[in-house]
Amino acid sequence: MRKRLNTYIAGILLSITTQAVNGDEMWKDTFQAHGFVSQGLIHSSDNNFVGDSSETSAELTEIGINGYSRLLNNLSLAGQLLARRSGEMYDGSIELDYLMLDLTIQDTQESLNGLRFGRFKNPIGLYNDTRDVAFTRPGIFMPQSIYFDNLRNAFLSNDGIIVYQQIDSSHGMFDFQLGAGYTPVDVNIEYTLVGDDIQGEIEDNGLTTVARIHYESKYITAAFSYVDTSLKMTGTSIFTGNGIYDVNMYVYSLAFTEEDWYIVAEYARQPLSWSGFSSFYPSGSAGSMKPAGHYIQFGYTVNRLANIYFRHEEGYSNTDDRNGTAREAILASLPIPIISPAHNYYTKSNIIGLRSDITNEFMVRLEYHDNEGTYFLSRRENNSELTVKDWDMVAILLSYRF
Repeated sequence: MRKRLNTYIAGILLSITTQAVNGDEMWKDTFQAHGFVSQGLIHSSDNNFVGDSSETSAELTEIGINGYSRLLNNLSLAGQLLARRSGEMYDGSIELDYLMLDLTIQDTQESLNGLRFGRFKNPIGLYNDTRDVAFTRPGIFMPQSIYFDNLRNAFLSNDGIIVYQQIDSSHGMFDFQLGAGYTPVDVNIEYTLVGDDIQGEIEDNGLTTVARIHYESKYITAAFSYVDTSLKMTGTSIFTGNGIYDVNMYVYSLAFTEEDWYIVAEYARQPLSWSGFSSFYPSGSAGSMKPAGHYIQFGYTVNRLANIYFRHEEGYSNTDDRNGTAREAILASLPIPIISPAHNYYTKSNIIGLRSDITNEFMVRLEYHDNEGTYFLSRRENNSELTVKDWDMVAILLSYRF
């Protein structure tokens, strides 16, 4: 029912946005529309990052159109439609990225607070709110150690309500957000949590709560984010059963920006527990893990056509088993053994990139990735038994906004 409703709302938003772009008089003074188009090309020495990248892939396309309208002095509407193609994970279908009614309760020179209703982007870290807009990302791809694309929809947005307050002081701007809602779940989450042979269906298990405290001054940006979500699985086999996944996420963010350079770092831990599954379930009927990740990135602007950046990031499926050997042994010892090399449970990456803003509307990025481990890879695009531990990748992205 929720999917049909979202499709209906997406159709309405697309209709009114088209009117705005075409200059319909009804919307000319009350509606603003913007959009973006991005196309990537990826080649990896081994493994598949997006599509069949080991053979060179052009299966990275992002098209978005967003609109904003002030309905009343204290009430506005904002939404975005997104078509995302990313290998086997996303097929380019039009989806409702967000659609929110924003009710302003107080608006003064020092303070702004209100409520947002509908589908809102979760305020997580420094980039989740705008992760689909290439111009706002720290690279061609989001840092996977924090913004894990395999679990993208688990943390991307919620259907519910969010309360916000902004305080502007002589010490900087403080932003507080607290929200609750239901999480849209897709098949990528099922592949990541369950594995290649999905024998059941995962859906949300009650409300997801999300909170962020954000501070920004001339040179410093800092934030702390928290997410609490629960997912339930209805199994279709004795090897799964019906179980619950409980996931928390804690993200610590810090950035320092000068005129020509910046440094940004984020650290996340994501304690995961499960219970209620069949005794035949490969991970056990109940248990827990401690996924975590971090990255640090340095960037320097030579001129408008050359912004150079370096990023080091690491991610672990379980910080109690950082090299993955314990997990490999457990799976291999099952009555029906599962072969999954230890390097599937961690990744260490060094990335060098170049961003060139040809005009205000047109941007080009080029990146080289040196990787050890395959934790960030999608199970939908790789055979877990055949992944290669050490691999590299080059990517180019062209982006246009209007």
